[in-house]
Amino acid sequence: MRWPFSKQDTQSNQDSQFNQDTQSRQGTGAMSPAVATSPFTKLDLGCGKRKKEGFLGIDRHRFEGVDAATDLTQRRWIFEQPQLGPVKLLPLSGEDSGKFMLPDCSISEVHCSHFLEHLEHNQRQPERARFMNELWRVLIPGGLATIITPYWASSLAYGDFTHADKPVTEMFYSYLDKQWRKEQAPDNDIEYNADGYICDFENELGHRLHPHFAERPREEQEFALQWYKDAVLELHARLTARKAPA
Repeated sequence: MRWPFSKQDTQSNQDSQFNQDTQSRQGTGAMSPAVATSPFTKLDLGCGKRKKEGFLGIDRHRFEGVDAATDLTQRRWIFEQPQLGPVKLLPLSGEDSGKFMLPDCSISEVHCSHFLEHLEHNQRQPERARFMNELWRVLIPGGLATIITPYWASSLAYGDFTHADKPVTEMFYSYLDKQWRKEQAPDNDIEYNADGYICDFENELGHRLHPHFAERPREEQEFALQWYKDAVLELHARLTARKAPA
């Protein structure tokens, strides 16, 4: 598979630039008509102080600009408020009585920049699996999620002590594809593992290169990606939720 590159040295909270000839692992990854015309809400998850324009900001801290606070490491993203933008949240019962969660298929698009690498990824704390399952649940069929993380072979992945021990790699996204998971790693699926993946995503991957390589020939870029430390700064993933219409 050919990896696309982002040639612009942009800020990490801006959109990834994908080459037009990029192919997803499954299908074309094109935006569905339902997404293009959807009136539903767009979320910036783990937005911190840099919420993306046109998105509602979600973070565990109530920084300026954050629209709602929740713990994104849990199986369900639980909110104190009954409304999130135009979306009416569902009331919870039991020990979470008086709190609320997002309905299924209520979000059209998600942006998530430099957050996923903070989540643990092991059998004792499967936070990334929980996050991807809940993300898939709340996205509409064909809904999009853009996830940006420090590249695993970049120093950016290792300086922050709040990062989890395992950086996010390209291989991580294969496990989000249900058919691939069924054939290659069934013990990662909810069918065989109570903490496993429920989600099913098509994926399209790209990279933000160091400025030194940004305008180099394609062959040199691919060599740098394979063999050089710090040649790539970020891994960009564009995910499309594969699910039956509600």
